[in-house]
Amino acid sequence: ASNDPDGPISDSDYQWAIDCPGDNKDCTNGQTVSGIKAEIPLTLSGEYQVSLTVIDDDGAKSNRVEKTITVTNCSPVIGSFANA
Repeated sequence: ASNDPDGPISDSDYQWAIDCPGDNKDCTNGQTVSGIKAEIPLTLSGEYQVSLTVIDDDGAKSNRVEKTITVTNCSPVIGSFANA
């Protein structure tokens, strides 16, 4: 957990972002979500770069923390076959 001696850090002050591997068109690079715990749905297996920045009540930002995660065993996506 983060702390700030001069004020609170709320749930929305945690900013998560994700960068997708290669030309993964099912993922929005740079998509951000807020919250201590956040979910970004991923449909393809691969390595993703996830980052977290915390912003305090005065607007000061933490150092960005980055981690590469490996996603495996995603459910297959079935496409639409119009006029087939």
